[in-house]
Amino acid sequence: MAKKKSKKPKFSKEPKPRREPRVGKQFSSDDAGQVVWSFSLIDCEGPWGFKLICRDALLSLITEGFEGKEGLNWAILKTNGCHNVFKSQLVKNAQKRLEEIKLDDLDELFSMRFTGRARVWGIRDGNIFKILWWDPEHQVCPSSKKHT
Repeated sequence: MAKKKSKKPKFSKEPKPRREPRVGKQFSSDDAGQVVWSFSLIDCEGPWGFKLICRDALLSLITEGFEGKEGLNWAILKTNGCHNVFKSQLVKNAQKRLEEIKLDDLDELFSMRFTGRARVWGIRDGNIFKILWWDPEHQVCPSSKKHT
């Protein structure tokens, strides 16, 4: 009679554990939503008021700037130089202007980069970006970095 073979499979080494895909930077679920624009809080007066922007620059900002960011989610936006800034980091004039327009209860504003220097400042409320100021010379919160 022949020997009975073991039913246990043979292998030279342990099999590798199941492979998991590598994922880059994890984003919060808040950042997954699509950006929505709101003009309800826009400040037309003051040093960064939209009243100061010339017609051609405003048209360019709308057609190239906002339209170019339309459809993006917050996570992608944040990889392109857009970020939250604490109110305490803003220049004194900006903090004073927030008091004047009765928005001094905010802890932070959101800086949306359009060009090397130009920024639009606003308030992020969930997926809504409530536009506040136009800052063509990066004066609201100056950076020590070159070309910004």
